Amino acid sequence: MKAPRGKFVLPIFKINFREALAAMSLFALLVNGTLGSLPAYVFLGCFSLFTVLYFGHLIHALRSYWYFLAYPLLCLASTFWADDPPTTLRHTLQLLATFIAAIYISRTLSPAAFVKLIFVASAFLLILSLPAVPAALHAKWPLTGIFASKNSMGFGSHVAWTSSLCIIFYSRNSSAYKVVAIIIAPISIFTLFLSQAAGAELYTVISTLTIIISAVYIFMPKRFKPLFLFGAGFLINLGLAGLPLLASLWKGFQEGALHKDASLTGRTYLWDFGGRLVNERPWFGHGTASFWRQGNIDAEGLWRKFEITGRAGFNFHNLFVEAAVGNGYVGLALLIASLLTVAFGAILGFIISPTREKIFFLSYTAALYVGMGTESALIGPFDSYTIIWIATFVYCARQARVTRASAATNALAHSPTWRRYHPWAPKKPSLLHAPAPPSVNL
Repeated sequence: MKAPRGKFVLPIFKINFREALAAMSLFALLVNGTLGSLPAYVFLGCFSLFTVLYFGHLIHALRSYWYFLAYPLLCLASTFWADDPPTTLRHTLQLLATFIAAIYISRTLSPAAFVKLIFVASAFLLILSLPAVPAALHAKWPLTGIFASKNSMGFGSHVAWTSSLCIIFYSRNSSAYKVVAIIIAPISIFTLFLSQAAGAELYTVISTLTIIISAVYIFMPKRFKPLFLFGAGFLINLGLAGLPLLASLWKGFQEGALHKDASLTGRTYLWDFGGRLVNERPWFGHGTASFWRQGNIDAEGLWRKFEITGRAGFNFHNLFVEAAVGNGYVGLALLIASLLTVAFGAILGFIISPTREKIFFLSYTAALYVGMGTESALIGPFDSYTIIWIATFVYCARQARVTRASAATNALAHSPTWRRYHPWAPKKPSLLHAPAPPSVNL
């Protein structure tokens, strides 16, 4: 029997070919930056093939989440006023492809398959980094492993730890996944400690606390959940009120325990320098990715000051400063709107329809948001952070919309006949908000 269009099944792996392309795209992005340029080429190949074969599915996904493309399209438009138009054009086209890929991957794979792929990729990179452990222990140097950077090694360990906990916690996972996760979890903590990356350690603490709180909320009896939410909101407001005190305590902890200077290893100097650049072009900035380039006198001076001999791979270590320098206040406003959309969508989606699959996305994104003030690693071309960030909204908020639409349909089905045809009767949900067909869990 001939398979229907778009449902071709690979004879060996027994998975949908559309899902296989999405899975390969995601895996390539997750290991990008550690295996040379090969993962980027694999992603571009899968992305191009998906666009050609499943153009209708791609357009349908983009219609649902078109507003996420506002920021990368503004970055693309900045080519016309950028200090270095060719660099901006290349960077922003890659960024736009990453955003589009994040949407179609999230709409194609199930949440469980997405988390499993993240776990497999992070465990794979962690295992490849283990041969470097003896040398790091002997020399007492920070562990870099296959990542070639202690911070990247720490963040990779954070991903492995967070996904391992969620794999163990999720009851429907197979025993093989759980056994591997139980092995990987302590290894990830060990490599995190060896990496000596303070930012990654903070990420790990935030993600672990979020997992614990989310698990408590899921298992809590329904009648106690409003009280739990009220208490959580009260504690958040209390924390915001005491933010100056917390900032002072955190500064003391950094200087005393983490042995970081008061300037956060030069970050405050970078922020002041970035502020002066923003004042030069306050509204639309200097163009995305136009500042950190060889030949720019200001960038060359900063590289020399911070002893960046490679003259590449540096940033302002603040997501908002980075956005304001590249795209001005207009780009910064769009970025903040996108960040708030994902945050509220993820939180409300989890509260309305709490599932175990959402715990990973909520805990991981919470850590990313905490680090926005000292890191720029959230939005970038071919960046796994960007993929997971957008997937957080798609999986959490979309299921909440489906739940509300299903409730409206059930209410309409059980209502009197006269109400079904009343002009103010609730309408049947459109296909745009209808639940997608079940996906194959990898």
